[in-house]
Amino acid sequence: MSPSVRVGAAPSARGRGAKVEEEEEGEPLAVVAWRELRDKAVALAAAEEERAALARRIEAALEARREALRQAEALGELRRGLDLQHARAEEAVVGRRRAAEAVERGKERLQEQIERVLPLSRALTAAHQRVQEAKGALSGDKARLEDLQRLLRTRQQCMVGQVAALYPVSVFHDLPQHARNPRN
Repeated sequence: MSPSVRVGAAPSARGRGAKVEEEEEGEPLAVVAWRELRDKAVALAAAEEERAALARRIEAALEARREALRQAEALGELRRGLDLQHARAEEAVVGRRRAAEAVERGKERLQEQIERVLPLSRALTAAHQRVQEAKGALSGDKARLEDLQRLLRTRQQCMVGQVAALYPVSVFHDLPQHARNPRN
């Protein structure tokens, strides 16, 4: 029987930190020398450090990936907002274009109406001028008529005065009884 060292076994007092065991039930145990054990422990520690460094690098890469995903999501939100603003701006441009076309059509309709109304307006102005001239002519005739009527009244008063001078008339303030009440 050969002494063997089980890697990772607890040290015993007998062999400078290595436990010597006998073979068990036909299983061969690996025999490891102390130098090899130290080398393997150092390699294990280096592998553990490398694993920890690799884990840190993987965690940093994962964190960078999460940050990149978060930024990509934020960028997607900004892009959607920008697309929405672009669509609204496009709708506004289309709306303004339609409004400008509607204004242009309205101007054309107004121009047509003006062209129809303008001759009517000129005819109305001419008719108004003729009415004013007729009014002026009537006023002139009426003024002449009023002058003639005034002269006629004056002449009539003169003639009444002349007749009264030729034939004196007495004015009765008290009418006789039969003149006051014609029924009796």
